[in-house]
Amino acid sequence: MSVAFKASRAELSFQADFAEPVFHLFRDSPALHRSVFARLAKHGLRLSDMRPERGNGTLGDAHLVCSLLNSAVTLLLRPERAEIHCFDVMRLDGRNLGQVGVDFLEAIRAHAPEVPFKTYSSALALHGLLDGIRSQEFIAKFVTGAPGGLGPPLGSGAVFYYGVTADRVMSSVTVDLSAVLHDGLFLRIYAMWDGQRIAVEALPGIADEHVRDVMREFGLSFGDR
Repeated sequence: MSVAFKASRAELSFQADFAEPVFHLFRDSPALHRSVFARLAKHGLRLSDMRPERGNGTLGDAHLVCSLLNSAVTLLLRPERAEIHCFDVMRLDGRNLGQVGVDFLEAIRAHAPEVPFKTYSSALALHGLLDGIRSQEFIAKFVTGAPGGLGPPLGSGAVFYYGVTADRVMSSVTVDLSAVLHDGLFLRIYAMWDGQRIAVEALPGIADEHVRDVMREFGLSFGDR
C-alpha cells in the first residue's frame, strides 16, 4: 500500500539542448520575437514581458527572457539551449504549464528548423508531508548503516541513478529530509530524454508519466494538500 505524500511546495526546471550551438539564433531578432510572441500571446505574453539580454557579454550568455503567468514562469532562450523555470508549480494548472513549454519549443523550432534538439531534461523538486509515517522512517527503508561516530544521527538521504531505458537517456531520484518543512520529505525527480526520439508535443505527457512511475516505485502517491 502506498504512502500519501502531501506536497506543499514544488519547483520545476526544464531544459532543451540544441544538437549544436545556433550562432545565428539572434541574427534576425525581430523574426525570433515574432515567432515567440505569436505562439505565447494566447498564454498572456505581452511585449513588456519579453527582454533580450547580453548577460555577461559572452556568446553563450546572450539570451531572450520571457515572463509568463503572473511571473510564475520564466522562459530563457540561449544559443545552446532553451530553459523553462517555474518556482511555484502549485499555483498553476499543470496542463497550462505543459502547453506553454510545447508552444515555446515550437516557436524556437519554427525560427531555427535546421538545428534539432539533442536532449530534453526536467527536474521536479517537491517538499511535502507523509501520511502516517515520519520522513526519517520512510527514508530509512532505502538508507541503512549510517556511521554513528560523528555525533547523534539526525537523518539521512539518498540519490538513486538510473541508466538508459527506451527513449530516456538517464534519470535520478533524490530522497531527503526537507529543509523547509518540519519532518517533511524532499523529492527531486530528474530525467533526460533523447530529443531525436520524442516529439515536442508528447513531452508533457511523458514527463508526467515518469513522475507517476517514480512515485509508484518508491511506494508513494500524491495526497490532498
